[in-house]
Amino acid sequence: MIEQFRFRQFAPTDLERKHLELGARTLAERVAAFPTKQLHVDVEGHPRHENFHLKATLLLPQHQVFTGETDHRLNFIRAWRKCLKKIERKLEAYRQRLGGEDRGRMVRAAGAPHVAADAAGELARARARGDFLAFTQALDDLRPEVVCHVQRVESSSTAEKLPEDEVVDGAFVLAFERFDARPPNEGLLDWIRSLVSEALRDLRAHREALLAKLESLRVPQEGAEGGTEAPPLRRGPLAPPVPGGRP
Repeated sequence: MIEQFRFRQFAPTDLERKHLELGARTLAERVAAFPTKQLHVDVEGHPRHENFHLKATLLLPQHQVFTGETDHRLNFIRAWRKCLKKIERKLEAYRQRLGGEDRGRMVRAAGAPHVAADAAGELARARARGDFLAFTQALDDLRPEVVCHVQRVESSSTAEKLPEDEVVDGAFVLAFERFDARPPNEGLLDWIRSLVSEALRDLRAHREALLAKLESLRVPQEGAEGGTEAPPLRRGPLAPPVPGGRP
């Protein structure tokens, strides 16, 4: 299995690296039967808040498994173990789908996300609490499809390519801030795809501002679990003024 570990503002200790490698080795054994497999692990540190965000993506033929965790800097090994457990659960669900009678149909359909019927409810509740982490976790199954759309959009552009995960995160920020105003008759995936081009433009114009916004959004909101009202929309990049709103 091809493995790639990338770190931004985060320096893992020798013990943390050892756990990363051991976890990847165990995962490689789980997916040994697949003809191709890649594991990408991205860790972004947030020194001001003494925490980090870990993203893990397992690439299989016509299928991607994505998961993530945010935790205090001292809890990296715990967060990595949580990611591995979530990957294994999703991997098992994928295996069960492939084990059906019409295996060929399932393989072709493996890349198509199947969002639970109550996903919109989960997203609405997370938005009402101002909980960006819960909002993005509810979109986990859509992320591979959004990544593919980012690749298609960038392949037709002559501009410098941007990290795919940053573009997807930018689209998710837009979705989070505009969720209550989304078109009622447009599917969730199509709507998020429609935000990708704008996220690309904003990243190219205000990349540092967007990364700072992501860092602040990933910090758990105080009282978010019991809150019922979403925080006000930010007025920086990726948050245009609300039509008819107050200046």
